Amino acid sequence: MPFSPAGSQPQIFTEPSSQALLGSGVLLKCRFDVGGPIDLSSLRVQWHFWDQRIAVYNWGKGDSQVPRASLSEQELQRGNASLSLSNVTLADGGLYKCLIENGGEELQGETTLHVLAAPRIIVPQRLGIIFRETSFPCHVWGFYPRDIAVTWLRDGRVRPESTYSPLQRNLDGTFNLTLTYTFTPMDWDKGSILTCRVSHASLVQPLQEEFALIITLRPVDTGLIVSGVLVGVIVICCLIYSVYCWKRLKKGMGAPYSISEVLGPVWCRLGQEMTLSYAMGGKFPKDTAVTWERIHGQDRTVIGTDGVSEAGEGPEHQLLLHPQPQRWRATQERSGTCLTASLSFTPTVQDDGARVRCSFHHEARGIREQRESGEIRPWACPEVSQIQVLPQWEPQDMVPFAVQIQNFYPKGIHWIQWHWDGAESWRDESPEITQNPDLTFSATSVCRIPSQKFNNPELRVRVLVQQTRRDPPVWREIRARDTGRKLCYRISDVRGLEGCLLGQEVTLSCAMEGTFPEDTAVTWERIHGEDMMVIVTDGVSEAGEGPENHPLLHPHLQCWRVAQLQSENVLVSFLTFTPTVQDDGARVRCSFHHEARGIREQQVSDIIRVSGGITNKACVAN
Repeated sequence: MPFSPAGSQPQIFTEPSSQALLGSGVLLKCRFDVGGPIDLSSLRVQWHFWDQRIAVYNWGKGDSQVPRASLSEQELQRGNASLSLSNVTLADGGLYKCLIENGGEELQGETTLHVLAAPRIIVPQRLGIIFRETSFPCHVWGFYPRDIAVTWLRDGRVRPESTYSPLQRNLDGTFNLTLTYTFTPMDWDKGSILTCRVSHASLVQPLQEEFALIITLRPVDTGLIVSGVLVGVIVICCLIYSVYCWKRLKKGMGAPYSISEVLGPVWCRLGQEMTLSYAMGGKFPKDTAVTWERIHGQDRTVIGTDGVSEAGEGPEHQLLLHPQPQRWRATQERSGTCLTASLSFTPTVQDDGARVRCSFHHEARGIREQRESGEIRPWACPEVSQIQVLPQWEPQDMVPFAVQIQNFYPKGIHWIQWHWDGAESWRDESPEITQNPDLTFSATSVCRIPSQKFNNPELRVRVLVQQTRRDPPVWREIRARDTGRKLCYRISDVRGLEGCLLGQEVTLSCAMEGTFPEDTAVTWERIHGEDMMVIVTDGVSEAGEGPENHPLLHPHLQCWRVAQLQSENVLVSFLTFTPTVQDDGARVRCSFHHEARGIREQQVSDIIRVSGGITNKACVAN
């Protein structure tokens, strides 16, 4: 990038957003122009992820708080402060800030990183059984974000009767989904082209798996001798193959079937149904039975599949098992040489740490095959409330902001970070966590911010909440003007008593700074022993009427004047008078009040000491 002419305005250039695939590397672009040659010894570069600093280059020396993030000193010399980030995870998605400091000049640019994970697909079933309803599942897994379009087509036409499984989340934050197309193949469907097509933000063009449908078990046509002969040959071949497989089994040469692992997500969402599957493929008895068990410590529960034959009765320890829970449902599907068992259930906290075991068994044939899943790890994403200000607090000069983090599981929040003023921050490492009746957890995080920060009504307070390292952070934000708290302002002292002379006009001032109602009223009072005199500002609104003791005050003295100056965030009131000997020992009180909003704030000056003579200080405040 060419430099601008010397003395030109410094500039920074960033792209609004970038994309990266999960596990890949990405370069977050940030270029700058300081209007001349770059001296690295006077250059400082910082990269922030949200408000957490992750990389810095300090006047000739680089440092990285995240090992996967780096800056190139050689590129910095060319005005290129782009950040290299390797092995991108889903948690890396979010707002990045590039800050440049050079010779007293400060520049800032922002870019948002969107992390994507490309889906993969597999279609395990490609054979159709004539005259029998057949299901064709299309498994799509490992994608992010969750928005995805999966479609089954037959001969180029969309099949709207396809059904979706519940969306399931993996340990790394990606998602899985299955779309199943079910129909009853007929003879004329042979050779039809079935296509599972997937469209996703991570793909340049749709991903698809397609195949020509094969029809099996064609029925006998008694009108044709050839068909009868063919059927007979097929039967004989099947018998010969069965005898061969049985002999191999008896000789220890291996079973004529294979068993899969128990498939399903490691992490499962509380309250959302999930499905585990287990398959047997090859040659096995048609009446092979399936049994699912839930195992949690010493507690075991059997979940039987409907239609289990007597030959396939369950394990010997069934009598020790508890009754089948209603929320667990076992099904099975037989298709040609494949038997697929599925277990669907809605996980609860009580399932944390449990395992499931699936068994294929046939007592008469001596078949007993089983596999066990890993531990079930349920989780629940926290519900993060809006930021609120607590109604009461101590000390009064520290305003407490609170956020509620509700109904999450398991216990623990990885990151709670508060930010305000765009610079200051505080990490809550010990939020108050309680357990809910449903055994999920809720937490409260409270951050106390000095009340003087509220002089600026545009002050923004932000909190970032991240449940685990793999989750993107959730943030909430509030402005000072939206809190509705009276401590969004402060009152100054009464000023101006210094350097006044007897008989010489004096002007005192008192100010309200921050956020307050526009019709806030101001009242000045002269107090001398039991004698009180009110000096009211012209145009005081009804909502801001003066103190309750007005009837006790003496009439307004014409030599005392009140004026005021008001802007968006400041209200300054001025009291002008010419001191006399009668004012010696008096005080003045300035009150800001608004009855409807409950505002009543006041400041009292020091004692006025009036003396005559030619001294430069004729009015002394004690």
